[in-house]
Amino acid sequence: MRPIISGGADFESFIENNFLEAGGNVTRLVSLSGLSMPTFNRRFISIYGMKPKKWLDERMKERIIELAAENIPSHIAHELTISQQKLNDLTNRFWGVSAGELVRRVQKGQDAEGVQQPYEDVME
Repeated sequence: MRPIISGGADFESFIENNFLEAGGNVTRLVSLSGLSMPTFNRRFISIYGMKPKKWLDERMKERIIELAAENIPSHIAHELTISQQKLNDLTNRFWGVSAGELVRRVQKGQDAEGVQQPYEDVME
């Protein structure tokens, strides 16, 4: 099977346009790309300067906060194409609170980073 993407610009565009469809899952993103895992990882690190999991986590955090300003958890999960349980798992891992609590704090104007727990990426 031929990869659906070729050069660096194509790869970067593919990542930016598809990371949400993959729901923050590296394996799913690799599968969508049509590349082997080692090839995907090499290209990713050469372009973004970090491992895919760390980059995806950072983008998911940003997107969750953006969506939390105007949405309830079920709408956030739908936008991110993940289950509500997965959303709760992410908000617990990233900030140490449930999705509902994060939404409440963001909508009250509290700094989401203020609730952030020490986060270590165990998959780095």
